[in-house]
Amino acid sequence: MDNGIKYFPLDVHLDDEFDFIEADFGLKGFAIIVKLYQKIYGSGGYYCEWDSDVAKLFAKRVGLAGGSVVSEIIEQCLRRGIFSAELYEKYGILTSRGIQKRYFKIVKRRTSVEVDSRYLLIKVSPNYQDVSKKEKNVYKKGKNVCSSSQSKVKESKVKKSKHIYGEFRNVLLSDEEYEKLKKKYTDYEKRIEDLSYYIGSTGKSYKSHYLTILKWARDEKERERNNKSGKSGKETLQSDLEYESYSEDDIEKMMSEGE
Repeated sequence: MDNGIKYFPLDVHLDDEFDFIEADFGLKGFAIIVKLYQKIYGSGGYYCEWDSDVAKLFAKRVGLAGGSVVSEIIEQCLRRGIFSAELYEKYGILTSRGIQKRYFKIVKRRTSVEVDSRYLLIKVSPNYQDVSKKEKNVYKKGKNVCSSSQSKVKESKVKKSKHIYGEFRNVLLSDEEYEKLKKKYTDYEKRIEDLSYYIGSTGKSYKSHYLTILKWARDEKERERNNKSGKSGKETLQSDLEYESYSEDDIEKMMSEGE
């Protein structure tokens, strides 16, 4: 079902947060936000999915090669509340209360709208039902049509809230992860900044910034060992290929080996 709309209202008087974006990035920053609004309202209606691949294609379409500027603008928007940092962190989407209020006001006369309640930041019509983690319900006036009737809703695990770190405000770590880094590395702040700069300059995204820092540290130690023993980098390459299959406990165990 196409949830998109063909137009959306743009307020004449915008919040100070938009002024800060324009102050940091010029009219380019403001234009990128408007383009993002077009993408959101025109596709998902009240949200859009966002990751490194989407960012790269979006940057190409708006004439910004590489995507690093777009990523910086997105990070600023998340930090300043233009988009919900919580929903971006949990689900990899861009949305906000304002976007949702405008969208649902525009589509209130539609006979059916597809909704995923995980992404909602506002209260919707009482005719709307909640949806499970992997289901979407189609709601019709006075009647709810469930895409999978009689299915049980599994409780999703509550993810630990994370905080933003780094010069470019793009490294996400929970309190527990941050404390672990402090205990593990005396130069933990530099390692966080290195990751922040790399994400900001390349536009890449990672499932876990904490595990990425651990992996980089492990690879660094591996290179030092190879340099001392005169080995090639094949073992490090193999570790990169296997990295995605490691759990946090696996990586921490490997990090402790040989210390």
